[in-house]
Amino acid sequence: MFMQPYAIEFPLRGEWSAPQSPGDKVPSHGTELFGARYAYDFVKIEWDSKIPRFYRTSVLEYLLFGVSLKDCYGWGEGIYSPFDGIVVSTYGGVKERDPVRIISDLKYQNKTNNDIRKGIINIENIAGNYVIIRNNEDIYGLFAHLKHNSILVKENERVKAGQKIGLMGHSGNSMAPHLHFQLTDSSDYTTAKGIPCCFKALEYYENGVWTTKYNTIPKKNDRIRYNGIENPIGKHR
Repeated sequence: MFMQPYAIEFPLRGEWSAPQSPGDKVPSHGTELFGARYAYDFVKIEWDSKIPRFYRTSVLEYLLFGVSLKDCYGWGEGIYSPFDGIVVSTYGGVKERDPVRIISDLKYQNKTNNDIRKGIINIENIAGNYVIIRNNEDIYGLFAHLKHNSILVKENERVKAGQKIGLMGHSGNSMAPHLHFQLTDSSDYTTAKGIPCCFKALEYYENGVWTTKYNTIPKKNDRIRYNGIENPIGKHR
């Protein structure tokens, strides 16, 4: 089933990077657990700096003191459904760690991973605030690490492709404000199997120009953008 990547719309708007992607390795997150075999992480970064970073302050300030969520580029960005479907489950009550600090975030990650190894599974501790949507082919999309109290849809609500469903955040097992996105064959993440997906239309910045490509899987070094229609920004330029 679904040996070829399943083509969907991109769930974000504007420019993004994909630091963890099945375009680079499978399983993309180093595990088959929770249906994450083909999962993506999407982060907004400053491409034009010597060291691409997800925050507006200096690298030294981030390492020493952390950075406020409001100083992170992706925090609060809209997240959109990539297909028509029905909302299966949501949770929006997980508070975010502010400021974003590498030491405290690593401690959280280590504790969460240790709990998983012990068989202690808490979806909110892992995914933070999340939305799960099922389409008419019984494919489930998980959108994780959303902003606290930002979810705009409710369970059993019908949604359309391109409908805003929430805002990007830094909840759960997260090292920076980002969207963890994956497709699976079930909403039961103790048994779910990942489904590979590609994106119907994205623009890639290569050799100083933006070029639209279709049905692609972005990799970690790709600079991509999308504005919400199949031919994303218009003419190639």
